Amino acid sequence: MRILLLLSASAFLAPFALLAQTYDDEQRFAAGSAQTIFSDTAYIRSAPSGSAAAMDSLYAFETLKIVKRVKETLTLGRKTAPWYQVSFQRNGSARLGYLWGGSMALKAVRHQGVQLAAGLLSYPDAAAFTSEDSGADLRYNNTFAIKAKSNTARDECHFNISRESVFFYEETDSNGIVIDKHVQAAKGIPTGASFIVHFGMSGEACGIPTYVISAAWNGQHLIRLPLLESNADGGEWMYEEEFVYPGQKGGKPGELRVRQTASSAIEENPDKMKTDVTWKAYRYDAAGRRFILSK
Repeated sequence: MRILLLLSASAFLAPFALLAQTYDDEQRFAAGSAQTIFSDTAYIRSAPSGSAAAMDSLYAFETLKIVKRVKETLTLGRKTAPWYQVSFQRNGSARLGYLWGGSMALKAVRHQGVQLAAGLLSYPDAAAFTSEDSGADLRYNNTFAIKAKSNTARDECHFNISRESVFFYEETDSNGIVIDKHVQAAKGIPTGASFIVHFGMSGEACGIPTYVISAAWNGQHLIRLPLLESNADGGEWMYEEEFVYPGQKGGKPGELRVRQTASSAIEENPDKMKTDVTWKAYRYDAAGRRFILSK
């Protein structure tokens, strides 16, 4: 299943071993590729080991080049990743060292002068989430984060996702940006934001959730949007959530609505599906810079 990374120019838009699969991506972190630091502080070490001497430090949004992946791995908290030999600039000269792969962003882009990075943190931050995100479901114990930095501000927001949904996917054009087609429809929500960014995580298997993870940037802060989830299991059932903005069919002024579509096979006729549609509605709390589930 494909997951989107979208940027829209609008007043608003629209220790688990499994984690090693996200950060052990030979294509994403290929030799010769440029990568972005995601951790607040990342230590460049003299050897591929957490106990090796720290040669230097890089900070969130700084860039480096991958030289090669090495066989050693390290688990920090809930995140396992390999080590990489990397090249970075210091005082105008290139230096070599070793970096733990979990320190790098899964995706980093720049839009309207704002640097954006996304990745998994090594710990769950349960206090940052509201009950409709996870409830009592203990699967929800990975923390996905979006970070933003401009010339005048810096912020980040967190999302709780299933520990099984650790594959990052993207669908982008050649510039890494897709303009959202619902720009005008989304203007009925008074966030004051200039764009919204969407990322996605998936387990890429039946019965494992896929998420669309979204945040809007208002020039100083990231505004966390409701988490969207979809799931399916071999033609037996399917569940999907999608945003409906005020200017779209089914939308209402001032509300960010989520359409929930659930389909299941009919026992008497397995070739047919029964579909039910329900709705959630969120209002924007400007004072708290958050979306609140309407009663």
